[in-house]
Amino acid sequence: ATGIGKTLARYFLSENNIVIIISRTKINVHLTYEELKKEGGKLYAFSGDLSLLKFCKQFQVELKKIGTINYLINCAGVQGEISPFIDSDLKSWQKGLVNNIFAVINSIKMLLPDMIKSKYGKIINFSGGGATSSRPNFSSYSASKIAIVRFSEIIADELKNSHIDINAISPGPCNTRMMDDILKA
Repeated sequence: ATGIGKTLARYFLSENNIVIIISRTKINVHLTYEELKKEGGKLYAFSGDLSLLKFCKQFQVELKKIGTINYLINCAGVQGEISPFIDSDLKSWQKGLVNNIFAVINSIKMLLPDMIKSKYGKIINFSGGGATSSRPNFSSYSASKIAIVRFSEIIADELKNSHIDINAISPGPCNTRMMDDILKA
């Protein structure tokens, strides 16, 4: 509902697509929905944490009402604690890792059966700069993003004859809230 996701939602709505946005932050979902609902297309907005299986089971019921979803873009993520690993709080460190990787895993697990059934799907996972090289002071974020890259590669190999494509991309630096956090740190 913010940053890259909001920009992508705006684009796909302008192309008259059906778009579903989701964020853990209710106010972000509300504000983005209000801003984008006039862009064209059809917009659905939900608030919840995709890293939690309990939420995913509830959310899947809502998705079934919308219909088969053939495109998934996983672009949400949290920076987590910015500090040397030795100084990091392990609860915070683990929360960032779990949030970033399991939101991707759970969303794919929810949508993949219908993609396989319809013999078509496109999945894009944003890996972020943490997957491209060593990034001191960003150990949780980087570990989660390299996990997304490897997970994407494995699932792509498993699906290679299914007409379902999965890719991990790193967009490079973007003017988002995450960049503000980095500059502040």
